[in-house]
Amino acid sequence: MEKFRAILNKIKPLGFSKKSKLLDIGCGTCISKEFFLCDFYGIEPSKNLVVQHPLGQEMINNKKVAIDIAENLGNYFSPKKFDFIICVTAAHHFKEPKKALRAIREKLKETGIVVFSLLKNTEKQTEYEVLKYFRIINKTRPTAQMKDTILVCSPLPT
Repeated sequence: MEKFRAILNKIKPLGFSKKSKLLDIGCGTCISKEFFLCDFYGIEPSKNLVVQHPLGQEMINNKKVAIDIAENLGNYFSPKKFDFIICVTAAHHFKEPKKALRAIREKLKETGIVVFSLLKNTEKQTEYEVLKYFRIINKTRPTAQMKDTILVCSPLPT
């Protein structure tokens, strides 16, 4: 929950509102939907996790949540659809980071913001990959309360 609060505090000044379209990469049980009150979308490989949310099956049926891995994001949602994309402690699961990051950039509006929350032991390698597709505009290092590095990024030109 602390990660979601920290991310919300970072994106509010960047224009996040109820009208924003937000995609959660690796959305799990869709708990982030409760923090980011907006037009919410997600992608998650485990249907069992998504349906734990009271609206999980409905979000799947309405094509708001795709059951798949981030590398296949290109098969879902329109290009340049999202104002904000979050990837909370999920990037280290990417089997093909370049493919996943390209797909994330493709789905983000030119003026959009993507936020990565990176595990302590994976942040250097993941940050290296992120820099190929995004410009870091804010970086928060881990603290006693928040163990992840948080990268707030804008897309590099294609």
